[in-house]
Amino acid sequence: MPVHRRHDSYYAFDLYVDEHAARESQLESRRKPNVWTHHSNIKPRYPKPPNAFKQFQSENFGLKVGEVSRGRFEVRIRELADGHAMLETVIGAMLQARATLWSEFTRLHRAMLKIARADHVCRRLMSAPGVGALVAITYRSAVDEPERFCKSRMVGAYFGLTPKKYQSGETDIDGGVSKVGDAMVRTALFEAAHIMLTRATRFSALKRWAMGVAKRRGMKRAKVALARKLAVVLHRMWVDATEFRWAKDAATA
Repeated sequence: MPVHRRHDSYYAFDLYVDEHAARESQLESRRKPNVWTHHSNIKPRYPKPPNAFKQFQSENFGLKVGEVSRGRFEVRIRELADGHAMLETVIGAMLQARATLWSEFTRLHRAMLKIARADHVCRRLMSAPGVGALVAITYRSAVDEPERFCKSRMVGAYFGLTPKKYQSGETDIDGGVSKVGDAMVRTALFEAAHIMLTRATRFSALKRWAMGVAKRRGMKRAKVALARKLAVVLHRMWVDATEFRWAKDAATA
């Protein structure tokens, strides 16, 4: 009996469908974390109480905001502007813009938290001290595929957290960090290192190592070194599918 075989075009079509599905899945994994980019663009423009509305402290009006909480800030500003027609017009518009920015920032922040909680990689990265949803989703979207790095220690250099080298003849000089790669990831890792050194109450081998660097080289250098080490540890956690280990082996990736 003749054997009926599928035409080669069917195999080609199935291969195209599989490749297309894989490509769409990869693109979707990149699209979702990028929501935080807009989140970070709004936050720096949101006026902070100590820095906003400095005209109240000018000699023209003789008004001073003083120490006030975020919840009482708008009420305090309106109290000071009461009776000044020009100030009420200008400050009213500024307060409205401030409220709109805060509302949009809060909406994007919730979307970012929803993405981080639904992603098992982000949840694993957040087990490390100092690493919150923002740091985890920034790191995950930048690394994308951990298999790109054959060794975890390469991640620190990829994000510009290793010293620059100048070599010429017998000259060999180590400079500051190279600052190549994604600046947002570098900033996020530095902030995570700052939180680990200054706010984290539970001690770990990683923090103990960084405190030793701080005693020898100063706190600023220690934060940069810890940010580099943290990038290495997070990559190893991702590859090995393990939680952060507080023992000594957690610092050796």
